[in-house]
Amino acid sequence: MKRIIYTNQEGGVSVIIPSAEALQSMTVEQIALKDVPNGLSYQIVEEEEIPTDRTFRGAWVLDNGIKEDNAKATDIAKNKIRTWREDEFKKNDIILQNAIVDDNQEIRVKAVERRNYLRDKPAECDNKSVDELKVIIKNL
Repeated sequence: MKRIIYTNQEGGVSVIIPSAEALQSMTVEQIALKDVPNGLSYQIVEEEEIPTDRTFRGAWVLDNGIKEDNAKATDIAKNKIRTWREDEFKKNDIILQNAIVDDNQEIRVKAVERRNYLRDKPAECDNKSVDELKVIIKNL
């Protein structure tokens, strides 16, 4: 099954999946000419060429097919970490506050170490490949 891919006006990659009904009356090329916005170039590819891993869907770029842009993937990974760590910071703050109230130095030290770990977590994404970024995100 053929797919139509193009870089949309926001800089992302759009994928058009022609319906069986549309293919009865038009070719894939005709569908592309009808559905891809004027002035934008497109490619017709096999379904298998579309990545199935959507972890960094927002980092897709066209380069003789779909590739994942490392800089965009890094930004996406850092944002996912920042979102994830919001709740982690809240939980840790409660632990730290209780440790201060209870004067428990051991738990207080661990909570401060956890806070520093959470603060520094986005920096783990620097200079990583897309595959390494996927592992980082998967292990949150």
